[in-house]
Amino acid sequence: MTRSLGGWNPAPDLRAARTLDLEDFITGPYTAAMAADEIMTEIQIPPAKDHQGSAFLKVVRVAADISKLSCAVALQRDAERCVACWIALGAVAPVPMRIKTAEKILGGRQIDFDLLDEAAAKVSAEIQPISDVRSTEAYRKQVAAVIFKDVFDIAWQRAGGKT
Repeated sequence: MTRSLGGWNPAPDLRAARTLDLEDFITGPYTAAMAADEIMTEIQIPPAKDHQGSAFLKVVRVAADISKLSCAVALQRDAERCVACWIALGAVAPVPMRIKTAEKILGGRQIDFDLLDEAAAKVSAEIQPISDVRSTEAYRKQVAAVIFKDVFDIAWQRAGGKT
């Protein structure tokens, strides 16, 4: 999920090349901001900075299944302070969504369990899941908070040089 990394998609068309932010590219389930005569030729992701880490997890019944929920976190740290954080979740709204309120809670702050709990609560509150054959809305809201903290921890460790 390059959405959490601030990625963008160049989307050339026959009239003129254009570049879209990834948040503007995905417009709905199975739809993108491309005309019939356009083709995507690349996805550009900014280079990683020092002390930056990222992680992605998805919740599925079996490996080949469509996810019940997915979460990606990219962050930059300075010792125990989160310099910046990007959080995105999938299968919790019509399009993958950033959780900017949780990003703001964490950005520039010393990380501790209480702060992560506060951010996790925002993650759960902001998503807009539906109930379907794969999962219920209540399950997705509950699991989103837990998975977010797991993914954040993996990204945090990677930003600190652990893999």
